[in-house]
Amino acid sequence: MTLGTVHFAKLSPETAYRVLDAFAEAGGSAVDTASFYGRGYVESVVGSWLRRVGPVVRVRTKLGYFEKPEDHREHAAVREAFERSVARLGGLPGEVLLHEADWACWWDPHSSPGELGAPPAGRPVPAWEALRELAAETGVGIGVSGNNAGLLATAAARLPATEVLVAKQYDLLWRSAEVLLATPGLRVDLGAPFHQGRLFDLAALTKVPGLAVAAARLRTLLREADVRVEDVAVPFVLAEHRARGVCVGLSSVSEVAALTAAVARVLDPGLLAALRAVGVRHPPMPGPAGTPEYLVPPWRVGPSVAPSSHPDRREEPRTWSPSRI
Repeated sequence: MTLGTVHFAKLSPETAYRVLDAFAEAGGSAVDTASFYGRGYVESVVGSWLRRVGPVVRVRTKLGYFEKPEDHREHAAVREAFERSVARLGGLPGEVLLHEADWACWWDPHSSPGELGAPPAGRPVPAWEALRELAAETGVGIGVSGNNAGLLATAAARLPATEVLVAKQYDLLWRSAEVLLATPGLRVDLGAPFHQGRLFDLAALTKVPGLAVAAARLRTLLREADVRVEDVAVPFVLAEHRARGVCVGLSSVSEVAALTAAVARVLDPGLLAALRAVGVRHPPMPGPAGTPEYLVPPWRVGPSVAPSSHPDRREEPRTWSPSRI
């Protein structure tokens, strides 16, 4: 299980440190973040924590949500964003992903962020070429992430990419990520096993066209088995052995305790089979990640968190001295 940090944009540094401490103490070894979570605030918090405790986890970060749509296609803009992430984190991440790689703005100059599309066949993608160069220079892993599983599968094939993080597309109810899981050689992380909270209100989902029957059946299954969504969501995703793992956004020590305990849970084979039979292919429901409070933190970033100049970081773009995290 990877600790997702989008919710850290609404936490104080001290609270975030406690969540990170609890995750590491429970045996967690991977943290997922992004340059745009709190407009750099969350990366700075993670980096500040790492400076205190050392490289105890592997870090994956994501680039995207640039201020200008054209920056998604600017080689230099991607390199500069990468360098800023390295400075905030205080070292090289293990992986860097192009986020919302199912947005057409990465390859189509006539599109805007939020418009969906796949890269054209046989045409270079400047952002991806920049990441490939950075990977060759630094040894970081690279890949793509987003919400539309079908478009991510096309992007992964055309770039090509072997690392994919897909959110809200494989959980107790949604199964659109099957197309990714069925692709040979693709390492897939399944994000948002609670569909960013939507699965906690199954009663509401029973009123959504296309989901009503499946949501009602899922609700009945959980009631008959006497289990809660939080008891089975993560074990269900981890039972999908074609996936590399699951990424869960957590925001409190109690959530860390509950979810890390759930990781070890083995679902009854009969219940697992019944749950697998419930899933539907349906577009993901809207989530909170793009709302302003997640992109602009309510906390002033002080000196202990701000991405100050790291003594080991050099400014030459082709020379990297920070340790890997």
